[in-house]
Amino acid sequence: MRFDGTVTDYDAPVETGKFECTNSYLMTYSRIVKCSSCGLVYNNPRIKKEAAASLYRDVVDEKYIAEHEGRVRTFTRLLKAIEGLNERKGRLFDIGAYTGQFLKVAEARGWTVGGIEPSRWACEWALKNFGLSLTNGSFENYPVEPDKYDVVTMWDVLEHLYDPLPVAKKINGILKNGGLFCFSTHNIESLTARAAGSKYPFLMEMHVCHYTRDTIARLMKDSGFAVLRITPHIRILRLGYFLEKLTAYGKSGACLKAAADAAGISRLYFTPGPLGLMNIYAVKERDIS
Repeated sequence: MRFDGTVTDYDAPVETGKFECTNSYLMTYSRIVKCSSCGLVYNNPRIKKEAAASLYRDVVDEKYIAEHEGRVRTFTRLLKAIEGLNERKGRLFDIGAYTGQFLKVAEARGWTVGGIEPSRWACEWALKNFGLSLTNGSFENYPVEPDKYDVVTMWDVLEHLYDPLPVAKKINGILKNGGLFCFSTHNIESLTARAAGSKYPFLMEMHVCHYTRDTIARLMKDSGFAVLRITPHIRILRLGYFLEKLTAYGKSGACLKAAADAAGISRLYFTPGPLGLMNIYAVKERDIS
């Protein structure tokens, strides 16, 4: 999977807040193009990779912690799906672990866990509150220990990667034969994305690539994986948090949030549907090293 044209990177300053997981800078992008060779959809221009890495290192996202309960419920559902494919609870490694909620759920269910996260604040929070010692940095610089893990996970990270194929190949290298690579991303060809068009919320400055089922299948094949299944990624959210996201669409979103607050229902949890998000469960089919 390679870009067939010129990709322009820019130096323009970007607020650190735009790179928080919970940020509300939705629909902030310049131009989106499609590779005529491999079909990958991506931002062009995009912020320089080095500048983005610096922003990820500096992220502080207290709002993410405030949504702890919904994330635990969402991650528990994902882990149960993984356990349905791999009953033996071995070694699990999470890429882009953020503050460690998924790993804490996995640890409590009997997995031996490890992870990596670029945000220094998130790593410190995970250690202080969960006792999780995450590697602080980028997976691209992570030393390869061949055939170490039974499962590698990567939730809402793929769209942030500038060059996904080398990362997928590296994941292949650290997985045991028959190991699982489980991850989520958004589907740019989903019904939600098509209906929303330029207002699709996952079109963001920090999301540099946008995937389809076909480009995912190609990426997996090229990196030695076979896709077992693709399912809708369903998040369990607090109503108030969801409505706060809608304020990016104007006054109507703000009015809905105010009404929910006034009615005392903002703390209720619900599932808004897949919103064009998908989970991919893939198995290491061959060693490509």
